[in-house]
This record gives sequence, structure tokens and C-alpha cells, in this order.
Amino acid sequence: RQHQAETFFRCAVVAETEETDETVVGFICATRCTSFTHESMTSHVAGGQLLAIHSVVVREEYRRQGIATAMLKEYIEHVEEFNKKSNKYRSSSSPIQEIMLMAKANLLPFYISAGFQAH
Repeated sequence: RQHQAETFFRCAVVAETEETDETVVGFICATRCTSFTHESMTSHVAGGQLLAIHSVVVREEYRRQGIATAMLKEYIEHVEEFNKKSNKYRSSSSPIQEIMLMAKANLLPFYISAGFQAH
């Protein structure tokens, strides 16, 4: 997915100290699709009007520190910026109409608090 839809693959990194390299602590990946089904999430449709989030992942030792919430906020801002550029420059990439995800029941409160709606 990272290679097929690299625009929609984002990582969160931290630098433990000034002397160490950055460490990837989480990522969000998604693909575009024309309909939102489990099957449609198996491939990337470059012009799809929907963005299907596949994964929101934070390394276990970094969980419950607000990282996933910050990642989702930044991710949504990234998609909004992508849409602005698509509209402004009339690029070959059409704007995304809706961001969707499938979530496990125990994670629904988290995603709802991040601004998503349960359907």
C-alpha cells in the first residue's frame, strides 16, 4: 500500500535525544476506492472519491499518549491540503469526497472522539 498510495501513507516519528535517529512510533495508511467494502480495500483506485483508512497503528510503548489522536488530526489536515491542491491546480488527482474506515467495536469511542461517525 505504501508504494501504491504513498500520498496517503504517513508516519509519526520521535527523536529520543539529539544524538539518536528518529524512531517511527506509528503510521496511518489508506487507499482510494470508489465504494467502501472489505473487498474494495484490497486495491488502490487512483481516482477513487473515497479514502479508506486501513490502519492506524502506534507502537505499544507509545500508546495512550495522544499520538494516535494527533496522527489522525494531522492526517485529516493532510487530506484537506491535498484536496485544496487538487482543486487549485486542477491536477489529474480528483479531490477526496469522504474519509472512511472500518474499526473494531472496542475502538469506536476513540474514532468517534477523533471526529468520525459510526454507521
